[in-house]
This record gives sequence, structure tokens and C-alpha cells, in this order.
Amino acid sequence: MKKLFILLITIFTINFVNAQLVVSPITASQLQLIQSMLGGPGAIISNVTYNGSGLPVVWNNIGTFSTGTTPTNLGITSGLILGTGGVSGAIGPNNTASNSLAVSPTTPDLSDSDLVAIAGSSIFALHDAAILEFDFKLVIDTFKVRYVFGSEEYPEFVPSYNDIFGFFVTGPNPAGGNYTKHNIALIPGTNSPVSIYNVNNGPANAGPCVNCQYYINNAGGTSLQADGLTTVLTASCPVVPCATYHFKLAIADANDRVFDSWVWLEALPMPTGSGNLAGATTVCQGQQNVIYSIPNLPNYTQYYWSLPYGATGLSDSSSIIVNYGNNSQSGLITIGGVSTCGIDTLLSYPVTVIPKPATPTITMNNDTLFSNAFLGNQWYDQNGIINGATQYFYVANTFGLYYDIVTLNGCTSDSSNNIAYTYVGIKENNNEEPIVKLIPNPAKDILTIVTNSNIKQEFQITNILGQRLYSNTINKKTTIDVSAFAKGVYILKLNTDKGIVVKKFIKE
Repeated sequence: MKKLFILLITIFTINFVNAQLVVSPITASQLQLIQSMLGGPGAIISNVTYNGSGLPVVWNNIGTFSTGTTPTNLGITSGLILGTGGVSGAIGPNNTASNSLAVSPTTPDLSDSDLVAIAGSSIFALHDAAILEFDFKLVIDTFKVRYVFGSEEYPEFVPSYNDIFGFFVTGPNPAGGNYTKHNIALIPGTNSPVSIYNVNNGPANAGPCVNCQYYINNAGGTSLQADGLTTVLTASCPVVPCATYHFKLAIADANDRVFDSWVWLEALPMPTGSGNLAGATTVCQGQQNVIYSIPNLPNYTQYYWSLPYGATGLSDSSSIIVNYGNNSQSGLITIGGVSTCGIDTLLSYPVTVIPKPATPTITMNNDTLFSNAFLGNQWYDQNGIINGATQYFYVANTFGLYYDIVTLNGCTSDSSNNIAYTYVGIKENNNEEPIVKLIPNPAKDILTIVTNSNIKQEFQITNILGQRLYSNTINKKTTIDVSAFAKGVYILKLNTDKGIVVKKFIKE
């Protein structure tokens, strides 16, 4: 009566807009969805029934879920959800202590004898059971699935109402004999089934603790409606590769039909032990000899590879050498395998292909080399890389053959054209000794001009294009603030009594 009274006076709303859990009741053929959510690579599912029927699902207590872009405290991001009421009732926030959701078509009032058998004497009836069954064939020797059990029975009805979940396996036992409705949904390290009685922290979340290291108090939680839930648990058992097993998943209300419970089952990843595809996730157009590999999958006899556009490589083993062409594009590397069970498995692996920088073109003006690329330059001569030469220009000071390579986003261009530099310096005047000194050169903030003349002389500073940037007069010595000048090469022209003197300096 107490539960019925609470149910009648509680007004609750389900927040679909702000909820972090996204739930979609299954309305299509359950075969297709069960295969996509639980079949996974390396496994095949057949003969699916739900609540005893092989027809498309018409009840609202089975569906798919995901956590969207906002994390939840569920610990699982996507998969299948079963409930003793409508699965959309699992959506948070936790704004009621008594959620019982029945949406047309209403949840059928079913019991299950296998759940009754593991529940113990405290249960005199089961209701609202959600029962999913299917045959399962696995290419490897261990079946594992992660799941979370949660309920509105927590915490106040811990002593009275023992909602329960079971995962029953029937088929050959690798250790000998057969599994017969063998429950693998157990409290870790025990033979106890997962139920309200067996995982809790007392009727007020203050003890006594019953396996409470696996219990989460969700009072006031923002993403899930359940008042309490388990941590992520794992159901597992050894299997005979390629043998057929019958799996049965069942959850039910104990003793009455109110206060819903749910179980979230994770979508299966690659087979246990397969690992992830190893190799570069980001490559450059034109990059060669990129190796990808996957650990050998048990009982697989052959592998096949599919590569992004413009990439080439051939292999029937678990590794491949890939060459990316200059026109290659981002896409998926897909690996499949043929096992002794006849099961193909596919793993898609996204690869980002970064465009190759355009090949730079270089020109020369006197002793200064210029690249048409303003970023990512590295200058070379016949001896190799020139350390520190990374501007769009380079002032040559030795005889040699020069070229440029551009690197952007970690990718390098082809080499530019070559230019030979065959003389050193510029003949700027006819005196053996220079009559003008620029200190320092290169300059960062202040440039000092020193002459050996006592006559006032005019001078100007231009850029490489000949545009005048500064002009003044000098008598023996002067200083100029060049801090506002852009980095690059500049030309000083000084009118002396012996003619025009030309000097170059570099602004750092």
C-alpha cells in the first residue's frame, strides 16, 4: 500500500530537452537492431525473440540508448536497454523517487521461471518481465559484455522488493558438459545474481552495506532517473569458438508492477584480444611506406583491406604497407577477416590526409634569395639544410647551389627550383675599405649608421621593392629606431662626396 500511495501522489515529468541520456524504443525488427547493438564484429546472432515473439517489437520496454555529447554517470556510452516499464522512463534527471512508466502499448505483465529460480524465497511473484533471447556464435573463446543495473526501488524498498536481472547461457562448456541456463550476471567474485537485495547500501543509503562497492546512489542525479544503480559490471563465460549458444536476458519487477528497473547493455566492440588497428591516424599526401597492423585474431585465416582514395597497398595478412599518392584523400581504412566459423569481421579506422604544400618557386636579387611561399620555408644548399634559414628570404654568403622546401601542418613540399650563387657580396663602392658601417646587422630595434666622413650626408632606407621607408641626414654617426619595420631585407643608400654607397641590412 505504501508504494501505491507514493505512486498516486507523485507527479513527475521526463526532461527530454536537457536529458543527457538519449533513449529510443525499438519499433523496427528486433533482429536488425539486436545484431547491430550486440552482434558486433566476430559474432553472429540468429533466432531472436522478445517476450516469446519473433515478430517486430510492439512493447515499449526495450530500446537503444546513447549518452550523446554530454557524459553521464552510467559508465557506458551506447547499447541496448531493457526495462520493467517504458525505457524512456530511464531518462534523467532524477526528479522522482517513484517512476513507473507505461506508455501505449502498455508493458505486458510477464513473469519468468528462470528469474524466479535464481531470485530466492523472498519473491512470491514476478511482473513486467522484459525477456530477450537469441542464438549466438562467436569466433573467439570468451564472451564478455558490460552492463549496468538500476532501479527506482532503491533505496527505500531494499528490504521488500527484489527486482532482478539475469543473463542465462545454454550451450557447450569448454571445460566439459554443457551450460544449461547458466546465469553469468553475477556480483563479482560471488555466485549471487544481480538484484536489489544483493547490491545496496541499506534502505536509507546509510548501511548496512551489501556489496555496496558496486552501488551508486543517484539521488539528485542529472542524467539518469534511477534512484540507484550498479557500477559497470561484466558478464562473461568461456565458450567454444564457432559453437552455437542460446542467450537469454531477462529483467523483472518483484512482487508488484510499480517502480521500474532497467539494465543497460553495452554495444559489443571488436572481439576480446583483437586490439585496435595500429598505424598513423594523420598522414601527408605523398607519404610512403606507412605500416598498419592488427594483432592476429584467433581462428582467422585471411584478412582483406580497403584503403582511402589515392592510397595503395596489397595484403592478405594482418598488416599492410600503404603508400599515399599526391592526390590521396581522407577516409577509412577497413580491415576484414574470414574465420573458420565463416564470419567476416570489419573494423573501420579513420585516417586524415593532409594536403601536400605547393612546390615553392625561388628567385634571386643580387645576393638575396626569395621564395614565393611566405610560411614554412627551410633553405638548403648543396651540403644540406641551412640551420636557422626559415624566412621567406635568404641572404647567400657563400658560393653554392640553393633551394627551398616548405613544411606546413607537418607535411613537406617537393624541392623548389635550384639557383646557383656565384659571387660573394655586392660591390657597393670603389674604396677598398668600407666608408659606411651598419651596427648591428641584423638589427632588431636600433640600427646605428657610422661613416668616416665629417660632411653632412643624406641617406634613405628602402625595402627590396624600392619603396622609401625612411630618409634623413647623417654627420659621422646616427641611430634609427627600426623596431616597427617588418622582418626582412632593407637597403640603405647614402649620398657621399665619392658617390652613392649602398648597404643592406636585415631586420629580425
